[in-house]
Amino acid sequence: LTCDKDIQAAQAVTMGSAAKFEDLLTLVGDRGKWQYMIFFLTWIEGVLIGFHHLSSVFLGYTPTHWCSTKDISFPEGWTSDQQKSFSIPVDDEDNYQQCKMFDISSADIAADYDSAVASRTTDLVSCSSWDYATDMGWTTVSEWNLVCERTALLSTVQGSYMGGVFVGCLFWGWASDKFGRRPSILIAAVIQIVSSIIASFSVNYIMFIFFRFLIAFSVSGVFECGFVLVTEIVAPELRTPFGIMTQFPFGIGASLLPLIAYFIKDWTALQLAISIP
Repeated sequence: LTCDKDIQAAQAVTMGSAAKFEDLLTLVGDRGKWQYMIFFLTWIEGVLIGFHHLSSVFLGYTPTHWCSTKDISFPEGWTSDQQKSFSIPVDDEDNYQQCKMFDISSADIAADYDSAVASRTTDLVSCSSWDYATDMGWTTVSEWNLVCERTALLSTVQGSYMGGVFVGCLFWGWASDKFGRRPSILIAAVIQIVSSIIASFSVNYIMFIFFRFLIAFSVSGVFECGFVLVTEIVAPELRTPFGIMTQFPFGIGASLLPLIAYFIKDWTALQLAISIP
C-alpha cells in the first residue's frame, strides 16, 4: 500500500510538470518572433562564415613574380627593364621565369648593355628573393614568399583551416550537449572575433596558419550549434525548411566575397574587412 501511494504521488508530480511544460510551450510558442529572431541571427553569422571558408582564395592568391635583382650591382644608367632582362631568363612564351635567374651575382658586368648580354653566363641558380606584381594587391604569398620551393606551404593555409573545421565539429558537438547551445555559440563567437582580427596582424606564416585554425575551429561551433538550435526551437513541421534555409547564407557570403576582394586587395585589409563585422 505504501508503495502504491508513492507511485501515485510521483505520477501526480510528473503530470503536474508536464502540464507546466505545455503551458510554457503555449506561452513561448514554436513559430513566434523569438524563433525568427534566432533564425535571423544565425543567417548573419552564416554570411560571415561563408567569407572565412573561402577567403584563402584571395588571401593566398599567387601574383606574377620573378627573382629580385636588388642585390646585384648594375652599371649606372641601366633601366629597371634592362636589369630584369639581363638577370632573368624567359620561358617559351617570353615570360620571365619565376624560380630561376642567371648566375651573375659575382660577375663583372660591362657598362654597355649589349656587350654585357653577349658575355653573360648561361648558368642558372635558384632565386633567394622575389619581386611581385601588385595589380592584385599584396597577398600572403607576397608577404612570406610562398612560391617555388615554398609553394607547398601555401596549401597548408587552407589545410590548417579545414583541420580546424574537423576538430571544431568534434568539440562543439560535445560542448553543446554538455553545456547547452547558447553558451557554446557565444563562446565560439568570441573566439572567432578575437582570432580572425588577430590573424590580420600576423607577423609570420606560423602565426597566420595557427589563427586560421582557430577561426575554423570557432566557426564550426557557431554554425553547427546554430543549426541545431534553430531546428530545436521551431515546430516539427518547420524543422526541414528552417534547417535547409540555415545553409543559404553560407552561399550568400561565398558570392559576396569576390566583390569585397575586388575592392580590397591587400590581405591584411581584406582579413579585417571580413572579420570586423
